[in-house]
Amino acid sequence: MLETAARRQALRACLSCKTQKRRCDKTLPGCSYCKNSPKKLHATRSAPVKDHESPVAPHSAGSRGTQPGFPAVFFLDTKIFRNSHLSIPVPRLPVPKYAHHHIGDVSANHAVASRYFETVHPYMCFISKQRFYTYVLNPLSEPRAENALLLLCVRLITVSCPKTLDVHPAKAPAYLAARRFHAEVEAAGIYNLQVLQAAILIALYELGHAIYPQAYLSIGSCARFAIAFGFDEKGIRKSNLVYDWIESEERKRAWWAVLILDRFVNLGNPTRTLAIGDPDSDSILPMDDEVWNSARDYSGPSFTVSSPSSLRMGRFARFAQATYLLGRVLRHVSDEMIDMSFREEEATQLRRTLLALVKLSEMEGEVRRLEFCTQTAVCHSALLILADSKNCPNTRECVIAIAKEAVRVSDDFVSGLAMDAEYVSPFMLHLTYSVGVIYMEMNQEMYREESSQAIHVLKQSLQILDRRWKAAGTYAEILKAREIMGLR
Repeated sequence: MLETAARRQALRACLSCKTQKRRCDKTLPGCSYCKNSPKKLHATRSAPVKDHESPVAPHSAGSRGTQPGFPAVFFLDTKIFRNSHLSIPVPRLPVPKYAHHHIGDVSANHAVASRYFETVHPYMCFISKQRFYTYVLNPLSEPRAENALLLLCVRLITVSCPKTLDVHPAKAPAYLAARRFHAEVEAAGIYNLQVLQAAILIALYELGHAIYPQAYLSIGSCARFAIAFGFDEKGIRKSNLVYDWIESEERKRAWWAVLILDRFVNLGNPTRTLAIGDPDSDSILPMDDEVWNSARDYSGPSFTVSSPSSLRMGRFARFAQATYLLGRVLRHVSDEMIDMSFREEEATQLRRTLLALVKLSEMEGEVRRLEFCTQTAVCHSALLILADSKNCPNTRECVIAIAKEAVRVSDDFVSGLAMDAEYVSPFMLHLTYSVGVIYMEMNQEMYREESSQAIHVLKQSLQILDRRWKAAGTYAEILKAREIMGLR
């Protein structure tokens, strides 16, 4: 009896009694005065809970005008939300039949997961392998809509590619099912890490297959989702919730994944406003991927975005660091108010830092046999944007070196010496296209057989990568159009 009473007793007085300075009996779900008052509060007070994803009564504070159960006060006055011990509800949503149709059985899901962690995970390392197998693929765990959604999106990014589809990826049944299921999960009021991870995979799929404007809008939605529910850097720092170190790292990596997508989707228009501001110079990078993947305790150093590049960093950490530098380049070329002398000084410093990271990535390629590092492609893309801005003097030699390296990599694809296209990240495609534009401009100034051959190799490479990412074929078509129109 005492235990039951304790469970029904709130730790603090209700908001109404506290405001009117009355003695509150602290009973749940509402004190005696509030129950008998003709002006009942629209809030039902819940007992203190461990985290923000615990359920509350269906008529939470400020839920009028929003979906049932969601407390509008979460957005309208976060201080009141916290002091009132309210929480975001976690509704249950059955997995629809159309989603079940695409997910498959246990053995098929394990095969898809294995393929995902072999092909996509190495360059977009933001889903914990251990937690995925423990919670998402565990046949003994209760099926949850958010886990089913994440599994569907893992299958989408792994299995649904041009060479396996009879239709354009934008019309692939799995893609349409994933978008529909994701919309239903959000509409039901489920806002947790798995939903964000699924949204990231959908956005990556759209980006890789040039599905616009959906890719751009989806990435912006991921950013707003992450910021709203505390997955961004500021939210993670301020959170007083306790997670094990694996989940804490997973949340951090999800935020970096969103930031990476936001920077990359703006490469075609470098002056467009970003959805996410630049991280602080002391922002902590993801830990070494091998340690995180093995889920073993880590006592090594933490690196920040401003730390000198090191082979002790993980691959995803250097990808994040390269993306941070790309973001600074995008801000640099967008800010027209910067003094010219400072602009040139900043451009020179950015170029120096990017080249240092490229050099380290090349060393990593020799040591770990990572021949086509995604971070190198991002650094090269950033360097080409700097060169095009005319703010960084003496860049021609750097541009020529980048162009020749991109042609060498493309030639390896054409000759069959490179890795299978299935392992190639979509973050390499823009660089290949940009280098094609450079050689076309060279040819327009003065025709050379070398430039003509380079263009041919780059186009062939994009056509090969089109088997995995439809954006490659789209870039090849744009190159052809530029050539016909004689654009510079």
